[in-house]
Amino acid sequence: MAPEEHCFWRLAVSYVFDDLRRMPFPDALFEIVVSVSTLEHVGFDNTSFTGDAMHRERRPDDHKLALAEIRRVLGSRGQLLLTLPFGRHQAFAGFMTFDPPRLAAALEAFGPHRERGRRYFLYTASGWSVAGEAAAAEAEYVSWSAAPQASWPRPVPVEPDRAAAARAVVCLWLEKS
Repeated sequence: MAPEEHCFWRLAVSYVFDDLRRMPFPDALFEIVVSVSTLEHVGFDNTSFTGDAMHRERRPDDHKLALAEIRRVLGSRGQLLLTLPFGRHQAFAGFMTFDPPRLAAALEAFGPHRERGRRYFLYTASGWSVAGEAAAAEAEYVSWSAAPQASWPRPVPVEPDRAAAARAVVCLWLEKS
């Protein structure tokens, strides 16, 4: 969304700063799109990333627009690798978590596809492990960590399970059809 303090243009990494809901790319340009910890922020308050008040939004369904736009820029058999925070639905100022109904609606918004892979990961006091959908769907995000860092409690609490943020994620591998 905005230039970062530490970027890697000297390593030939290129950057495009734009809106996932209206990408400046032609149709079918990409074979693979990777979205890691991004889609859940679309339509929410992103001023903590940009410092610009124009990025303070509250349109929680706009991730569907972004998925349709990702589909547009993917080639005919293009693939989307996607991670999302998963569990009980929670909407914070800057993002939301996806529960089973919201995940299903997101996949519907992406359009016809073949699901090549889906994995749920659950965080417990023992660390991250593969989990079933039902167990992951019960997870709750660490709510105080979703607030801007300046408003975090002091001292920063340690959760009983030692979680820092998400307690469950879903990883998807989709192929456009």
